[in-house]
Amino acid sequence: MSRYSKLFVAGLIAAVSCLPLTACTAQAPETTVTVQPEQPMPEVQTAAQPEAQPEEVAQQPEEPKANSKNTIDWGPRRGIWRGEIELPGGQALSFNFVIEFTRDEEDQPTWDVSLRNGAEVLPAMIQNNNPLNIITFPGTDARIEATVNSSNTGLGGEYIYTHENDEGEAVEYRLPFIAQCSDTRRFAWLEAGEDEVATGRLAERWAVSFDERTGPAIAEFITLPDGINVVGTVRTLAEDDGQLAGSFEQGRLRLSRFTGGTGILYDGTIEPDGTLIGTFRSLAHHAEGFTASPDGEAQLERETDSKLAGE
Repeated sequence: MSRYSKLFVAGLIAAVSCLPLTACTAQAPETTVTVQPEQPMPEVQTAAQPEAQPEEVAQQPEEPKANSKNTIDWGPRRGIWRGEIELPGGQALSFNFVIEFTRDEEDQPTWDVSLRNGAEVLPAMIQNNNPLNIITFPGTDARIEATVNSSNTGLGGEYIYTHENDEGEAVEYRLPFIAQCSDTRRFAWLEAGEDEVATGRLAERWAVSFDERTGPAIAEFITLPDGINVVGTVRTLAEDDGQLAGSFEQGRLRLSRFTGGTGILYDGTIEPDGTLIGTFRSLAHHAEGFTASPDGEAQLERETDSKLAGE
């Protein structure tokens, strides 16, 4: 494994192990209590009048306290969520995000959101107009518009983004979006097939070729101790896909990365000869096939040149 790979893998495992797995918890609104005034005791007429006593002053009612925040305290529960963006063809680009609930200096409720891609943590912003929530992402006009359910544990709506087509025209895409709290998985469990697939452990290094993209590519995958969750990346000479996270089960590998403005999905299956064949998608505007073969010695040309130079 190259020096780049060892550093990359060490960072991934260290940070992924710190991913919060706490269940979503509800935040209860404060209630407004108005103190009713005490009523003065009625005077009782008697035959003999007592000595004059100082006149009692009746307690004045308190002014009701402004508590408008009670109307917006309700919103998505704090904790880890799993979101799904439905791509053309029914494939789901799954990702994780964490919602935090706090109060500001004026005791007003605030929600904070961060996206999680393995070790990568990316900030986002949420505007709670209960029941409608709008999640936006720095540096892009992409957004999620979703309604929270009555238990504050689910969201449903659309992921909206624009992308220029080949003619340079901006095209707006609206893709179905759902999310569920207290779900730490990256992808939904696969249903058990009729025949159990025997695949063994996922190889760590692969030589990758794409149907449309030219030039060599390599993939580096690390299977976490649970035997299912996988982190890694795919690199070419020009770029890499960043930190991917996903799962490998029943011979199927699914990896994704979602930054708010971009989203990629690898979905492939191990063939009997050990080859990994599948589809690469970049949100809704691009899709192509890929083929990968396990190769512990796979290197990009730049890495080969560095090795020959003794670096």
